[in-house]
Amino acid sequence: MFAKKVETKSIAMISVIALILSLFTSPIGSSANKNMKISKASGTYVVTASTLNVRTGNSTKYKRLGYLKKNKKINVSGKTSNNWYRFTFNGETGYVSGAYLKAAPKKKTPSNDSNITKVSGEYTVTASTLNVRSGASTKHKKIGSLRLGSKINVTGKTSTAWYRFNYKGRTGYVSGSYIKKTNSSQIKPTYIKGVLIVNKKYSLPDSYAPGESTAARKAFNVMKNDAKKKGFNLTVFSGYRTYSYQNQLYQHYIARDGKAAADLYSARPGHSEHQTGLSFDIGEVGNESQWFSETSATKWMANNAHKYGFIVRYPKGKEHITGYKYEPWHLRYLGKDLAANVYNSGLTLEEYLGIN
Repeated sequence: MFAKKVETKSIAMISVIALILSLFTSPIGSSANKNMKISKASGTYVVTASTLNVRTGNSTKYKRLGYLKKNKKINVSGKTSNNWYRFTFNGETGYVSGAYLKAAPKKKTPSNDSNITKVSGEYTVTASTLNVRSGASTKHKKIGSLRLGSKINVTGKTSTAWYRFNYKGRTGYVSGSYIKKTNSSQIKPTYIKGVLIVNKKYSLPDSYAPGESTAARKAFNVMKNDAKKKGFNLTVFSGYRTYSYQNQLYQHYIARDGKAAADLYSARPGHSEHQTGLSFDIGEVGNESQWFSETSATKWMANNAHKYGFIVRYPKGKEHITGYKYEPWHLRYLGKDLAANVYNSGLTLEEYLGIN
């Protein structure tokens, strides 16, 4: 009887010990210890072992979720005090030993030269084909190319002699070894039948800077006074522009809307009538939101501006000739006689002068 009691107690003791040992030797449940201390860590790491087990916590005692193969990259989100790394594995939080990881080498992306000096003006491509890149070296991505004789308006120059410019709505760079500054002395103002012509074909040199025409301003003031009697309070909201300022505007519009769209309403530097000092953009005071629209005021100007020496330079339905969309606010001063003749002909200035 006594022996049986001892045997029963022994069996019970063994069961308790086995239970205790199982707690240490069996995998811990599906989630990591809530009290686990995890420090911030981030970045990409590469597996160095042939296979690496992924577990639910920071030791081999935790349940195995799966495994990673050698050279597999993971993005870690934390690190435990015993050198295990936390990351997302198949939608779950997983842990792997840091003994079998190494930080992935960082990609060396060539940086653009931050030391860019302000340079502006027109440059001409001298190579048969010139690659345009996203940064100031051949290590940068090629984003396009330019042909021999192509002209670009630069906005900056790096210390390594690469030039920055706007290429199809984005920032591009070309090597200065294959471009040269366009000789502005070779560009002369074009007069046809005594009329200064500036359009998409005929340009002005960057040195051409006459300022605002006194005659044009006087004519506008007379027109303004007469328009006021009709209930229109006119103002010039854009007049004379320098070559440099036109370049800034043009580059801004390309960056905003793309080159194709910008070319329909903005002139390239040297090709703007505003540089002549003879053109005004005119709108109504107090109606600024409609300055670039057809209004009762612009309709009045279209029918009366010639009496003061102005014409609507880019009329409706003539976009295929002028190259610009309809701009009822843009007037060009020609003098009363010529303006009346052009108005009465119903032609554009190009058509009237026989310019192809």
